[in-house]
This record gives sequence, structure tokens and C-alpha cells, in this order.
Amino acid sequence: METFTTPGWSDYRLLASGDGERLEQWGSYTIVRPDPQIIWPKGQPFLVPDAYFDIHQKPTGWKSTTIPGEGWTIAYDSAVFRIKLTPFRHLGLFPEQAIQWEWLKKAITEAKRPIKVLNVFAYTGAASIICAQAGASVCHVDASSGSVRIHISTCAALLMDVS
Repeated sequence: METFTTPGWSDYRLLASGDGERLEQWGSYTIVRPDPQIIWPKGQPFLVPDAYFDIHQKPTGWKSTTIPGEGWTIAYDSAVFRIKLTPFRHLGLFPEQAIQWEWLKKAITEAKRPIKVLNVFAYTGAASIICAQAGASVCHVDASSGSVRIHISTCAALLMDVS
């Protein structure tokens, strides 16, 4: 099986994809999620995952007996995130955005002046956390109280370490 990784990720791997689904590893858990953009066939059947998203499964869509409902933590570089299965087919973190996080981190650390970041529609705050760790002053704005609540403790802990 071919595995695809992204720099900085020690806790995320795309294990396989095909037939409208992706098999991913998030920390110690394997997850199958639907993705309508994956139009190619599976090379081989997927492993039995710890969680599987089924649109007909109520109330959340997820079938799992092993993943804790309150979520778990994973790391990207030096940032630690709390993720959980959401009714929206994702986990509140998007590994494919790591290239933008790296660009932001580089721009902030190479600047010869203090940087202020306004992250609007910031959702769960990964970019906000990366920017704060790089030394920027960050204002995180999002209207989704659930998203903000998920990561507020992570942000508060980070800000205490930065100041």
C-alpha cells in the first residue's frame, strides 16, 4: 500500500483512496470518510477502520465503537490540536492546509517587524495557532460557537506559553 504524507504531520496520513472515499490515519485511529471528488477506483479494499462516516447513521453519521466521543489530540509540527468526529464528515482540522500554515509561519518568522494577523472565518483555529506560535499577534474571528469552543482551551494554553 502506498502512503502519502505531508511535511510536519507526525499524526496524520492518507492511507488510501478510491470510489468516493478516503482512508486516513489520525493519530492512532483509522477513519473512512466520503469525498465526492475521489472518482478513481480503489486499488484494493480498505482496512477495517475505527470509524466510518455513513450519511444514514443518526445522529452524527459516524459508526464507531473505539473513538472517544470527546475527541483526542494530534500534533502538527509543534502545534497540538484536539479533534473529534463531527456531523459534517470531518474532524475540525484540514491536513491539506498545512502548506498555507507553513507559508504563514515563514512570512511571520522572516518579517523584520511585529506581525498582526486577522483570521476571519477562522473556523477551528489551526492557522491562528500556527501564526501565534510563529510570534504573531492573532485575532481569531468565527461565528461558529461550536468551532470556537472546541479549540478555545488549546488557544488559551498556547497564549499562556507565548506571553
